[in-house]
Amino acid sequence: MISIFLLSDDLSYCGFVLTNAINHIPGNIESSDKQVFNLLFSRMLDLCNQEFYDAMDEKDEYCLNVINALEKDCLFYQSVDNRVLQIIEFIKNIKYTFYDIDFD
Repeated sequence: MISIFLLSDDLSYCGFVLTNAINHIPGNIESSDKQVFNLLFSRMLDLCNQEFYDAMDEKDEYCLNVINALEKDCLFYQSVDNRVLQIIEFIKNIKYTFYDIDFD
């Protein structure tokens, strides 16, 4: 895994990028279908922005539908790549935090 540091124009630290970080997610095995996981992971990252968070704070129904669709696809593909279980946990946390949906 390679870390790349992001700097602003004045050379102050802004963050970092991890190259090949998805290969280090628990459940990764060499025979995993990387294409399926990459697509699901990309959809998960689409949820991680301030606009989506603000909408979820308001319990936006459209956002919940997007989350439910991702969850449905993750449940379907969980046997293809065990890393999908980490996305499912992320979804559970979002539903609990923003929508007060509890999983027993």
